[in-house]
Amino acid sequence: MVIHHHLQKSIFGNNITVGIDINMNDNYHLGFALGDSRDEIKIGSSGSNIDLHITTISSYHSLALSKTQYVDFVFGYGDIKVDTDRFYSSDSITYSGKRNGNQYFSSIGFNIIEEKNKYTINPFGRLDIGYGKLEHYTESTGTNALHYESVHLHQKNSALGLHLLRKGINGKALTFTPHGTIEFGSDSSQSSKIITNYTSDNTTLYETNISPASSAYFRQKISIDISSKNNLMINIFYDRVDRQNKGYDQKVGVGLKYNF
Repeated sequence: MVIHHHLQKSIFGNNITVGIDINMNDNYHLGFALGDSRDEIKIGSSGSNIDLHITTISSYHSLALSKTQYVDFVFGYGDIKVDTDRFYSSDSITYSGKRNGNQYFSSIGFNIIEEKNKYTINPFGRLDIGYGKLEHYTESTGTNALHYESVHLHQKNSALGLHLLRKGINGKALTFTPHGTIEFGSDSSQSSKIITNYTSDNTTLYETNISPASSAYFRQKISIDISSKNNLMINIFYDRVDRQNKGYDQKVGVGLKYNF
């Protein structure tokens, strides 16, 4: 569960991931995951909001180059469903719409894992590439209802960082494992063009370019895993991303994980 506040926009979200990991041999680790993510985005206080539902399936591959060096690959597909409510103050009407889409994503990364006394030190790097498409849709009937053309989304991000994990602190019934991450990243995604028109006037088109949120960012994340002897783990985290000339985002979340 994640709650995110930024300016006059608030996001409440939750996601569930179910996966299976398979050790093919000493040097190759394979995994599959099915994810379901739901976000409710409220804009302002007049009733405008976006409900976003994404279902993903992905495969994970990890190759050991040595006892401390690994290369990781992720490939996946996502199905996107969007429900929108847009409040138009001039006629005091809320216009609603439904939109479908899909995405393809991949990632390649490297990890160096070193054990130092009670700590695990993990420098890492990552390159993410993705493509998505949102289909065209038309809002509910009204004088100022809008029609939206299809949108193509091209994503490309890269990052370098350091993950630090302390070995578990054992209690009577629970084990506490604190860890933290710092990450420097760059977003070189292509701009996307949004084309709209009022349903009452098909001849006049309005174009808006959406550029990446920021070309560079700095991320700081601290979290703690609380695990029990019955394979249940709770993760509590605080995640902040400072974006170049764009302010910052912050998240507070709680996650549950069960190992079968």
